[in-house]
Amino acid sequence: MAHRVKPKLDHEEIQVNYANWAAQTCGLMRPKNLYLIGGRGTTKTTEIQAERIADMVYELPGAPVAWIADVYTNLEKNILPALETGLKRKGLFEGVHYIRGNKLPKYSRYQKEKLPIGLREYFWNPVNEIGKTPQILIFFTGFNITFGSMDKPSSLAGGSFVHILGDEVKYFSKKKLAPMLKASRGYRELYGHSPYYRGKTFTTDMPDINNIGEEDWILNYVDEMDVDGMEKLMEVSLIRNEALMEMVRYEQEGNIIEAAKKKKTFEKWNEIWHETRRKPECQTLFMVNSSYVNIDILSPEYMDDALADDMGDVEPALLSIEPKVKANVRFYSQLSAIHFYQDGLDTVWAERFNFINKADCRELKYLDLNSPIDIGVDFGNMISLVIGQHEVAKNIYRLLKFMYVIPKEWIPELAAKFKEYFEPHRNKTIYYYYDRSGNNYQKQGVDHASELAHAIEFNIDDNGKEVPSGWRVIAMSKTQGIIPQQEEHSFMQKIMSGAVQGLPTLLIDFWQCKEIRLSMELTRTVYVTNKAGVKQIKKKKTSEKLTAEKLPTESTNPSDAAKYILMRPLWRDIAKRYNTSNVGTASVRK
Repeated sequence: MAHRVKPKLDHEEIQVNYANWAAQTCGLMRPKNLYLIGGRGTTKTTEIQAERIADMVYELPGAPVAWIADVYTNLEKNILPALETGLKRKGLFEGVHYIRGNKLPKYSRYQKEKLPIGLREYFWNPVNEIGKTPQILIFFTGFNITFGSMDKPSSLAGGSFVHILGDEVKYFSKKKLAPMLKASRGYRELYGHSPYYRGKTFTTDMPDINNIGEEDWILNYVDEMDVDGMEKLMEVSLIRNEALMEMVRYEQEGNIIEAAKKKKTFEKWNEIWHETRRKPECQTLFMVNSSYVNIDILSPEYMDDALADDMGDVEPALLSIEPKVKANVRFYSQLSAIHFYQDGLDTVWAERFNFINKADCRELKYLDLNSPIDIGVDFGNMISLVIGQHEVAKNIYRLLKFMYVIPKEWIPELAAKFKEYFEPHRNKTIYYYYDRSGNNYQKQGVDHASELAHAIEFNIDDNGKEVPSGWRVIAMSKTQGIIPQQEEHSFMQKIMSGAVQGLPTLLIDFWQCKEIRLSMELTRTVYVTNKAGVKQIKKKKTSEKLTAEKLPTESTNPSDAAKYILMRPLWRDIAKRYNTSNVGTASVRK
């Protein structure tokens, strides 16, 4: 096909965008169902998901679709911004082509008469009842996306959707996902003709079932793909694309006769392509690709650095190879599913919070609003803050919530996030455990630990003056020395074992402390021989040299915040007195 004419890329009506070959493949074929396992940095959200949504905006006017995320905070912080970046590249802008929330603009029938006929009926007019659902994007064609998450499984309850999308699906419980998928129903008379009707678009990096909360059910969809059918669809897609390029080229040249001929050819192949996509054998594409698919953007140096700084997840996260890593190489080797709970949100309060009404601490089911709270903080290029509370009567210690900042945010922004979220908390006493380095430069006037405490205890009023916030921060680590990593490893073995009398039962919110969970799962053990010739256990800390945006989910930093909140003097003393040989596996004992 190299002899065929192609459009002039420097033409004023041509927008040139880069897409890696995996994204191009998905964009050409546009199958009903797409199950994609892609390495880190392969533009799963910004390109592949965004391209499919941009196509649906026009192909499914007025239609409702659903987007499922692992956790609502991840949806707000990461997924939605990435999706909106991708939509911008497709020429779709917030406030022009779509809005957040349920407040639709109003247009009269007279105003709509000026629109193209195909757009009038659904112009800012979805077929579904929008109601009071603010967690939604509504496009000018009436196409709309309702967002839900696995930590708020009722967020899509009662809905009826034409297509379902999901990102980071390795964190989706198949059991919880199943009832959500039943919402793919209805509107057959309007959209049953579309290849997208009742389809699914699921993307993720390679699941690692060695990690708590990850499931590999997406791998089963490989059996639903008909390879011959997909080859047929690809062949038709390429011919259609060639016909489109020829038509555009002759239009650019002003060759009306040839452009008209090529338009008929394109329309013919466009119809064949549409019907091919609807055939059962051509409906499902299952694809696995590594981060090398986007090497032109990521660069060889990025891959070299990632391989050199192996956090133990290179094979699944970058190379998309099913992992074989065993738990015994983990620093937190006693960590297991029993240390996590997934019902940490109060369903009544959680449903009140959305894109418009920001969540606060009242959504935390196990938070005692009338008791003090603990915070553990690790300072560095990333500042990690974990919130915990001790249920003394049952001797249960819960890590309830995790917060962080990376540059360009710093201590004032972290304090502001904390105070905003915990504003309804009635007991304003905080016990503050932190990294000893936070006080390291106190004599030089640089004291990050005290700076954070001060930022929490005081607000700045409209006149720029400091006023008390009502919070009282009690520093608990002023005289604390460095906590040796060998001791940390031993302590974590003991507290996670559940076998040491006097130490609390440790429970971590699976969703609200996602970064701590990932950090503990990824942290690997290295053995270092000291000056006395004794081999000691250390944490592999190379991940802390990653770029700032990768630190929250790919580094050891968040687990260090958990270290400080748990390794308080009393519990350290109890752990030191206990014979290590008595520690077994928590999952066996319980």
